[in-house]
Amino acid sequence: MNHHFPIAGQFLTVLLLIALAVFGLNYHIAKPIVHITGIIALTLWTKLIWDAIQDQSFDMIKKQLNTPLGHMSILLAIAMVVVIVTTTGSEAVMAKRFSHDFVVPALCFSTIFPFLVMNERLISVLAWIIPVAILTMSVPGIDEYYQANQSWLRISGTIELPIIYGMNLAILCGASIGLTITSRIQYRPILIIFSLIAVACGLWAIALSGSRAPLLSIILITLCCIAYQGYRHIGMVKTFSILFILLAGITFTLPKLPIYERLTYAIKSVENNDRESSLGLRFEIWRGAKDIIIEHPLRGSGAGKHNELFAEKLKDDNDYLTSGARSFIHLHNDTINAITWMGIPLGLLFLLFSWQPLIYGLRHLNKPVGLALAAASSIYLMNGLTNTPSIRATSLTLFLIVISLLMSACYQSTDKESAS
Repeated sequence: MNHHFPIAGQFLTVLLLIALAVFGLNYHIAKPIVHITGIIALTLWTKLIWDAIQDQSFDMIKKQLNTPLGHMSILLAIAMVVVIVTTTGSEAVMAKRFSHDFVVPALCFSTIFPFLVMNERLISVLAWIIPVAILTMSVPGIDEYYQANQSWLRISGTIELPIIYGMNLAILCGASIGLTITSRIQYRPILIIFSLIAVACGLWAIALSGSRAPLLSIILITLCCIAYQGYRHIGMVKTFSILFILLAGITFTLPKLPIYERLTYAIKSVENNDRESSLGLRFEIWRGAKDIIIEHPLRGSGAGKHNELFAEKLKDDNDYLTSGARSFIHLHNDTINAITWMGIPLGLLFLLFSWQPLIYGLRHLNKPVGLALAAASSIYLMNGLTNTPSIRATSLTLFLIVISLLMSACYQSTDKESAS
């Protein structure tokens, strides 16, 4: 393996496992653990660079970065630089918030990624920690929903937006499902049962949150994971039978959930071309963003300044955007938001870090961790179609914790096979 500090790397992994376990209780408990991990990783970088200078050779640094974890570190560092360049000097409130929320987690994980070290014991711990994280996030939310008789679940710790709460749970559930359906049940029955209970709680909490995109994404990814594994191991006929039963169960259960009303409302609003509905407002701001991209393809609007350009359009055409779409702080789509704010070249460069884990996971679908990595990454990207998780520290931090651990586990198993 290319790790220069294997023991320290395992310690960093343990710290991230602890951060993941407590994330659902309160984001502000996990955040300082991540920062401490980043500081320790920074000291390792200092030692590595000093050793390289002493030896008058930078081969050890190249080896450390010439891994999938190192590539992810580089892409995060690039994204961080892009954010700094595009927000420095801006007086826009959203630019300052974006810079703070993205740069700190990106800096931590760009230093952490290359040094993470997994072994078989830590991979086993990870398989238990993910359902623990689901339960610590979902159970308090479910309890609050029923205790307060709320129809709109809003918190888990300090995660105050239903769509972020739901997306974070969906990422965790996707990772757990990916690990569960690729495990050998006869060897780990207690873990499988525990994971299924946790996922059931997670799905219930997502449904209670009223967040449509997270629920639809986890349902779709679950069906895809089952279809993939079923086709590989039990054949097409049995797989289709299982999928049919699951779809029938979803069709029967969904109308009984609180979220069903929001799903049907979304469909009706599209059919009626309701510009003031939740989806209608998204279509409105995406149409406005399209004009900004066409008119400012290289430099964009500037972070958080899209409403200023919308206001210029509204001076000439008061019906250019419906009133509800004129003051959103972001554009409700990660890709559109990035290229609208930063321009096409820098926006796409910024987004590369979010695609690397999916590509790596898809290349290693034959491994249990590979499927979990692809599932979690897909859910993050799917939720980015109607939201902007990459500009919020709560969603970005959880995504990077989960992805760093899964990528490290996948790389460990791949590297071990190569050595053999």
